[in-house]
Formats: sequence, C-alpha cells, structure tokens
Amino acid sequence: MENMDEKLKTLTERLDRIEEFLTLRTAYSTGSVVHPPRQETAPSKDSRTEHKLEGPRSVRSEPQREPADLGNFLGVIAVVCFVLAASFLIKLSIDSGWLTPVRQVVLASAFGLFLVAVGLRLKAADATYLSLLPAAGIITLYLAVAGGHSLYGLYSPEAAVALASGVSVLSIGLFAHFRNDLYVGISVVGTYLSLTLFKGASTIELTVTYFLIWDITFATLAVLLKSRAMILLAAYMALGLIALWTPSRMEPHLVGFFALVQGVQFIIFLGSVVGYALRNRIPLSTMEALAFFPILMFFYGIQYASLSILYPDTAPYLALVFAALIYGVYEIAKRFLGQPALASSLTVSSVVSLILLHALYFQILPDRAQVLSGLVVMALLGGFHRRWDFQGRHFPILAVGGFVIIAGYVRTITAMDPFSTIELVGVGLAYSLGLGIAYFSRSPKEQDGLHTLVLLLANGQFLWAVYRIWQQLVDVGVPHELLPFGVSTTWGVFAVVLLLWGKRRLDSTLAYAALGILALATAKVFLSDLAGAAPIVRILGLLALGAILFFCGYQLRSIGQWGRVKSP
Repeated sequence: MENMDEKLKTLTERLDRIEEFLTLRTAYSTGSVVHPPRQETAPSKDSRTEHKLEGPRSVRSEPQREPADLGNFLGVIAVVCFVLAASFLIKLSIDSGWLTPVRQVVLASAFGLFLVAVGLRLKAADATYLSLLPAAGIITLYLAVAGGHSLYGLYSPEAAVALASGVSVLSIGLFAHFRNDLYVGISVVGTYLSLTLFKGASTIELTVTYFLIWDITFATLAVLLKSRAMILLAAYMALGLIALWTPSRMEPHLVGFFALVQGVQFIIFLGSVVGYALRNRIPLSTMEALAFFPILMFFYGIQYASLSILYPDTAPYLALVFAALIYGVYEIAKRFLGQPALASSLTVSSVVSLILLHALYFQILPDRAQVLSGLVVMALLGGFHRRWDFQGRHFPILAVGGFVIIAGYVRTITAMDPFSTIELVGVGLAYSLGLGIAYFSRSPKEQDGLHTLVLLLANGQFLWAVYRIWQQLVDVGVPHELLPFGVSTTWGVFAVVLLLWGKRRLDSTLAYAALGILALATAKVFLSDLAGAAPIVRILGLLALGAILFFCGYQLRSIGQWGRVKSP
C-alpha cells in the first residue's frame, strides 16, 4: 500500500507540473505572463523531467527575419541619402560660390571621415547594420578625391590616384574590423574606377603601373584576410578595364604590351587563388570555381586575339600551354591538399575542354584529321567511361567529345571533306562500329535513351556506307540496274541480323531498330526501286523483300515476351 501511495503522489505531482506548463505557455502566447519569484531547491530525481516541462526557460524571443531585412533596406536607403547629401553639398557650393574649392573638398572629406568614425564608435551595438555608415563614408571620400582633381585640378593625376589608394587602404582596414563583404566591393571597385574618372589625364604606363600595384595589393590581402570575393572582384575589374581601354587599332608593339600586362595580371590573381587554398587549406567550392569560369574564358579570348596578331602560327600551341597550366595548377593543389578530387574540377574540365576544342580541333588539325579525331575521341571516351564521372565533374569532356564525334559523323555522311569513296566507306564503317560497340557495352536493362540514339546513329552510318559500296561496285562493272534492289536487299539482310541478335540478347530496342530499317527498305522498294527496274529484277527484288519481311514478322511475334524471360 505504501508503494501504491508513493506512485499516486508522484503521478499527481507530474500532472500538476504539466498543468502549470500549459498555463504558462498560454500566458506567454498572450503576453500576460508574470514571473513568480523562484525558490532555490535541491535538485530532485525528476529534475530532467522538470527541465523539459518548465515553460519560462523554453520560451525565447528570437529576432524575426522580415523586420531585420526591412531594417537593412532602410539602412541602404540611408546610405544613399548620405552620399546624395554630400554630392548636393558640393554642387550647391559650386553654384552659390560661398565655399572655395579647397574648403568644399575638405568639408566632403570631413563628412566621410565622420561617418566612418561613427560606425566604428557604435560597432558594438549592431556591427552588421552600423557597418553601412563607414560604407557611406568611403564612398563620400572617393567622391571628394574625384572632385578635387576632376573639377578643380587641386592636385595632379598621380596625387589623385595615390589619395584614392589611401581611401582603399582605409576601406580594407574597415573590412578587417567588420568582416563585411560590402567593403570588398567598395575598396576594389572604388580603386580601379578612380582611374576612369581621371582617364585622359594619365599616361598608359602610369595607369598600368597603378593597376599592377593594386593587383598585388588586393591579391595579397585577399589571402591574409581570407576573402576570395576580393580576388574575384579584383580580377574582373583589372582584366576587364584593361581590355576596355585597349585601343581597337594599334601598332603591334602596343598589342604585345597589353598582352603582356594582361598575362602578368592573370599570373598575379592565379597565384592568389592557389596561395589562398594552400595557405588556408581551403579549396575552392563548386560555386566559387564557377564564378571564376567567365573571367578565365574572357582572359583566354582576349589573349588569343592578341597572340593571333603577333604570332598567328604559334598562337594555338600557346593556347594548349595555357590549358596545361590550368590543369597543372589543379593537380598541384589536389595533391598538396591530399584530396582525390576538388570541387573546382567541373570548372577546370570545362576550361580545358573548350580550349582543346578551339585550339586543337579548329585551329591545329586539318580537315581530314578533324573527321578522324571523332574516332579517336570515341575510343578515349569508351576507355575512360568507367573511371570518369560523365554525369558530374567530367561532363564537359563528354559534351566536347560528343561534339567532335557528331561533327565527324555528319562530315562523313555529307562528304564535305576531300575523301575518296573508298575512304568514306571505311571511315563510315569505323564510326558505325564504334557507336555499335558503345551500344553493346551495356546490357539491355542498363541502357537508356542515349544508348537508343547511339544505336540509331550507328545504323544510319552503316546504311549509308552500304549505299556507297554499291555505288563503287557499279563504277567497277556491276550492272546499274542492280543498284537500287541491291541496296534495299542488303539493308533487309542487315535488319534480319539485328533482329536475330536482338532476340538472342532479349533486346527489344535492337528489334525495333531492325523493324525501322525494314520499313525504310520497303518504302524505298515501292516508292523508288520498282519504277525503273527491269521485269526480272523487279520480280527477284520483290521475292527477296517478301521473304525477309515474312521471316522478320515471324520473329517479331514473340517480342512482347522477351522482357519476361531471364537473360542467360
């Protein structure tokens, strides 16, 4: 009885706590909760349960996302207002004449520094939001520097660039304090665009000198401050602006000068990317690597255009060197980091594949070799299809390789290149054989839509090669009257072979492909061959076609049961 009483008492206490918890939660939801004074008690054996049921400790006031986003939006609008206020102040002083140029620049600079100081002073309250004030201050300082030179000529272009660089250094220091990507954009964009404001007042040599100094500065700081966004933005600004300022028509020595400058800039940023990964042991993510893809291809395009002017015969080979450099850097980073593959492999394979397609396939290989290269690529893809991830990071290799194969396939069909008929037959049969091997490399249960397309392409190349063979036979003495029915009969025999092979493999796709070839041969006979054939040839052709159709029809009666029979 005593045990029963204790159990009932414990149960009653737990029910009381549950009731208290429900009451407290209701009070919190209505905002009418009142915290009673707590009494310090020793922990009981049910403390774990009591902690789970206790209402006040489980309720927290988490900041809602929508008010925070609205606050950030209002903060950005405030920054715009501050910048506009500084701009209108300069304009007003110009219109009214109540301030001298020196005082205007000093006042705008003081206002920018004031915004920076306020943001630093109040950083502890809300670092993310209050970092907008120094951002506005940095923009104001850039405007003051630009106005002092462009409007009044208070200092030389060299001094203006130096002052703009000083503002960028201040911005970088603020980035180290706030760790906000906003400062990356301000420092990088503001520094490089400062020369745009002074364009025409500075020489090319001075512009390039400052660009290289900034490249090295930002590339080094990006590694030390662990900011890949700084590398990316600086690369886009530096390479893009130099390309934009490169004259469309210039002497060869200037072409070489700008190509050299772009090459040095690329090496600086490439070294920064590699240095970041090796120093911090943090490889590029997939999205970060993809963000570098446009600038890599942009650099390749402008450099190839320059090199094709200077060294037209050597430019494709230099492009291959560039592809080897990109792949070599990837391999070095992969081995240093001790990883079998990096997330940047998709970008690397895309860049290397496109360069090989352009430089090797289109520029170096002659026409005949381009057709034959499709066979080489087909063999390579077949040899590596089990080792490479063609649905992931190696997909660009498959895409470019597929283009080369299809291009060679079409050029063989259309006889666009200087091949003899015999050579076209051999190349066509080689394509048909390679595609057929690719189809039969998988069992019927493993095949998909791509394998069906491969089978159709293999059959089409074979049928066209058969037609060319019969044409060659006619050229060497076979009666011309046999050409139409000879082609149709050979197609029919080929369809029978495919059908029997499909039945052996329990491959309905192969059987339906044979059925399509039979339909094509039949249509050819009735629409074309019978019209101009001699009576005896017509009779023999119809008998052969009829026998083939009857035999194939008998075989196709059981095609629906192939999928229900286990493969041997």
